[in-house]
Amino acid sequence: MTALALGAPVLAWAGGPGWAQRRSLALLEAPPDLLWAALTLALWPAAWGPPGLAGWLLALLAAALPGEVRWLAQALPGERPFPQAWGRRAVRRVRRLVLLRLWGRWLAARLPVWLTATLVLERVLGVPGLGLDWLARVAGRDRRGLALWVGVLALLWLLAQPSEEA
Repeated sequence: MTALALGAPVLAWAGGPGWAQRRSLALLEAPPDLLWAALTLALWPAAWGPPGLAGWLLALLAAALPGEVRWLAQALPGERPFPQAWGRRAVRRVRRLVLLRLWGRWLAARLPVWLTATLVLERVLGVPGLGLDWLARVAGRDRRGLALWVGVLALLWLLAQPSEEA
């Protein structure tokens, strides 16, 4: 999740709004996740044994990253004629400022989906992850964990609220 949360904004910053219309990203985004998992199994060298957690995380990253980069690139404002007329430095600064303002809302919208995906992966693949901790919190056995979870959700809610312009 960290690679996705940091990698998608960095790639959107590097590519700019032009990546929203790129066919290569659309082609990578189009196949279903099951195809990425099958491709991981097909390309994984037999000498390495089963893919394990690292292989499945790479498949998940390959399936999710193009869509997240396209979503962020679509949210970037146009760069023609300005700030492109002011030079490359101005373009990068505008992209950075826009992505910094957008990052909190984007993360607040996507984090519940990613957490749900990790719970499903844990149940399907039997990988120890967030699910066991989550069940303990729901059962009320871990009060500090539940308080921390509620605090994180409150922080995400605050990040998703529109900021007041001065």
